[in-house]
Amino acid sequence: MTCTQVSTESSDSGDPWGSRPGFVTFVWNCDYRYIYGQTEQTSTPCSSFQTYDIEITVDDSTVTFRDAAGVCGDLSLPETIGTSGPLYVYVGADCDGCDAIWYSVEICSGLTTAPPPGYAPTPAPATQRCFYMGSRFGDGDWTCPDGMRMPHEDEYNAVEECVPDDFVPSDYELGVAYSNTGIFDPTLCGCNWDQYWCGQPSIDTMWIGGSTGRACGDYSQLFICVG
Repeated sequence: MTCTQVSTESSDSGDPWGSRPGFVTFVWNCDYRYIYGQTEQTSTPCSSFQTYDIEITVDDSTVTFRDAAGVCGDLSLPETIGTSGPLYVYVGADCDGCDAIWYSVEICSGLTTAPPPGYAPTPAPATQRCFYMGSRFGDGDWTCPDGMRMPHEDEYNAVEECVPDDFVPSDYELGVAYSNTGIFDPTLCGCNWDQYWCGQPSIDTMWIGGSTGRACGDYSQLFICVG
């Protein structure tokens, strides 16, 4: 669970699961992504375990909650907390039996108003070379964002910049999942350590030198999409 709160209060010891005056909370609650406004709430299914680049916008009449890759549906809620001031931002993370962390946080204030003289925002890259989708088991969702696909066996150079810094291949975590068609094949069976296993779809994997073989689907592998 990751949680971000925007509040008119300079401190908070309450829980994030609900609506209350002075707080707007953007949070994962199990398999759903929520906005808890001051009096109302909204949610969308969002159960994929992966790294997200999320964007939260607060203006005078609306708050929005989305991920940059469009993995889950965008959320918006009529909300006037943006007319209050000053506002405080709280960021937290928690996960029952797993890890949940923030890699970075950036707060941009007042970009809906006229920019100062000489201001020029940095343009986004025309294409995104790769996108880390997290780790997946064989029966997981292997759908890439629009315009992207799974890498081929010989495309480690295309995914290298998106490999988590702390990842090291092992006997069962073989590397990055690949498909030479660009689309996951759910009919694959067998793996490096059990040629007859087919409890879940198996996963073809690769690393710096090319193919590292095939993993049984009950061991998650890195899922990175390329553009």
